[in-house]
Amino acid sequence: MTASCLRTYGKKDLEVAEYPFEVLYPKEVLIRVKKVLLTPLDLRIIDGKIVPRTSSPYILSSIALGVVVDKGVNVQDSIMGKNVVIGPECRNKLFAYDVKGLARTYAAVSINCVEALYVKHLESVLLIIPLINKIINVLKALKKKAIITFDNCLFNIISQALNILNMQYSIIGEHTLEVICGSKENNTKINISFDYREDIIANDVWNISCLRNTSFNYNVAKCLDKIRLHEILTEISVDDIDNLGLKFLVKEMRRKLVVITF
Repeated sequence: MTASCLRTYGKKDLEVAEYPFEVLYPKEVLIRVKKVLLTPLDLRIIDGKIVPRTSSPYILSSIALGVVVDKGVNVQDSIMGKNVVIGPECRNKLFAYDVKGLARTYAAVSINCVEALYVKHLESVLLIIPLINKIINVLKALKKKAIITFDNCLFNIISQALNILNMQYSIIGEHTLEVICGSKENNTKINISFDYREDIIANDVWNISCLRNTSFNYNVAKCLDKIRLHEILTEISVDDIDNLGLKFLVKEMRRKLVVITF
């Protein structure tokens, strides 16, 4: 139905969790929360270890899924019992606490304060996995020597994927790698971009989009510029990646970016 993207900082600072608590949101609708995005600061506030200077709701997360269990007199009856998503576009923001030192950046597809859902499903999706898988599939398809150009933020991911696939390569520019594979004649020229467009694959020229033909929908793709995906990818150094596979990379990216779909 919609997607919301979050950018967070630091290690282990985001958790998709199930907590049985209720919130009044914005002021008159009582919602029993089923799933919510939480950080360690959220958890400490819920546990009473930190007392915010503002009143309830006592959570910082920008999005949550719940069911309406009660309502005020000025709220329509039809919302009772509905599954709803609580969104960030409210005056009474879920994460607007007056806590010193709190600094987190969110980017989201705009949604209403309380929006009724047609389904109960809420899923946490790791946005980076389809992107990584697409790059690996492109590299696996190489049958001859190739010159690959790409956005600089992809260097660590592409070079590590080549190492995992036991493919020889050399660096010939800040944004360019030469891959030695099969025949050394008639180079294949590959350009890997973030443009949301169809892939064009000819005999010797491949224009590949990281975003097309993956599990991304258009709404999610539109958010990528807002969350500065380039910065997130650049933060992952090659020393941080497990040489045995992409498992550590995926684990690290899970700390950086989460997409909630419903």
